[in-house]
Amino acid sequence: MTISSSFVSQEDVFQDKKILLGVTGSVAAYKAVGLASRLVKRGAKVKVVLTKAGRQFITPLAFSSITLDEVCSSMFPESPPLAAHLHLSLARGADLILVYPATANIIAKMAHGLADDPLSTLTLAGGPPWVIAPAKDTS
Repeated sequence: MTISSSFVSQEDVFQDKKILLGVTGSVAAYKAVGLASRLVKRGAKVKVVLTKAGRQFITPLAFSSITLDEVCSSMFPESPPLAAHLHLSLARGADLILVYPATANIIAKMAHGLADDPLSTLTLAGGPPWVIAPAKDTS
């Protein structure tokens, strides 16, 4: 049995890619931990941006232990180099912004240009493309 070259290249699509994973306040936030883990296993460098509401569902420690990187969850981090232009420094060099799960609140902020938290500010910075995975209550 041979493996086609297209299959092999699909496996490597995340290798060395810088992905900003925005996690919002939805019960589905716990699934973002698994997503971050799968991306890291495929070679991606994942930086998590966790909203205040997202922290009500999952802790920054869960993400930092998987990504081996600090989680961004404040507009005014203690690290001086990031504090001045947080949204620009995060977007610089990123290949993709993935918002998962994307609540109606963050989608509305993005659509109307509102920026009052690190994630909404980041999406308006004019950086990499976004992928939005809407959260949905199926009950």
